[in-house]
Amino acid sequence: MQFITGKTKTLYIEKKTFNIIREDEKKAGSAEVSTVYFSDFKKFGDLLFYSKMTLGSHSDAQVATIKKLVINDLITEGDFTK
Repeated sequence: MQFITGKTKTLYIEKKTFNIIREDEKKAGSAEVSTVYFSDFKKFGDLLFYSKMTLGSHSDAQVATIKKLVINDLITEGDFTK
């Protein structure tokens, strides 16, 4: 997908589960691509969501782990009405 800013994102979706497993992002006018890998999908309530993100694809990649996912905890139906 391409945004009006010229930034592009490419999503890689796993065939069987339709989970997004990778995202490549490229800023307009730049040759550099930022890659994020999504893995270790778990159930958080009724939602199946990744619990691990690997930022980068080299030996210096950073890993982030989701311990708890709060889904609309403080949002009410009133937040969506006028």
